[in-house]
Amino acid sequence: MRLPRSKTTLFLLLFLSVTIVIGKNYIYPLAKVGFGKNYTKLYEECLGNPFDGSCTDESCIDEGIERRVFDLWKQLFMEAHNIDKDYFDKHILVDDVTYTKTTYKGMSKPLWRVNYVYKNDWVLSRQNESIWLALPDNVSALEGLSDEVIINRLKFEIRESERFDTSVISYIKVTKLMRKKKANYDFCSIRFRNQSGILFMTGVHGPESISLQLQSDCDFITLDLHLGNLETITAPCVME
Repeated sequence: MRLPRSKTTLFLLLFLSVTIVIGKNYIYPLAKVGFGKNYTKLYEECLGNPFDGSCTDESCIDEGIERRVFDLWKQLFMEAHNIDKDYFDKHILVDDVTYTKTTYKGMSKPLWRVNYVYKNDWVLSRQNESIWLALPDNVSALEGLSDEVIINRLKFEIRESERFDTSVISYIKVTKLMRKKKANYDFCSIRFRNQSGILFMTGVHGPESISLQLQSDCDFITLDLHLGNLETITAPCVME
């Protein structure tokens, strides 16, 4: 049966509307990361170390203080965030572990540090913890440090409030919220909020490349990646 011209036009308009909605909400976001959902593309232009967790097999860790502190840190980390070894190995991608003498406030002190990437679905977030292991010029005593002393120092760095075991909203939902607020989000610096432990990302209203005076105010937007809540904060803009 042939539809009247008016009904044919209505059907075509309806079809186009549905196609545009599907393309805008689903096809475009997926095309950006590839239809194989290669979310690492979101982070390719970020400065600094790549988000690849280049030491997930722990082969970069030297035996001695480096290894000893790392093993204690890993055990404390899993206990504090109520995760098991399998979850840790899949979501905490170790990048490097270092133990060096570092100048701090004019004094040379031994510093242990672990850099890692937190992976949760499409989210990749750079994280780190570090502790001072001894007083200045007391390096010879490091091997004699008890596990209890090291553990107490590590506990100051491991924040139990950080929600490493909590799922995140989908990448498609993030893109919808971005368009709704007409904001550009910074995928390069997703992090945890200090007190609440919420994982969030920040964005700013306006085009991707903006030139603003230091005195200008910007509307910064924070997006809670656990619940999808948005918050707008007006603050002075900072030119890069």
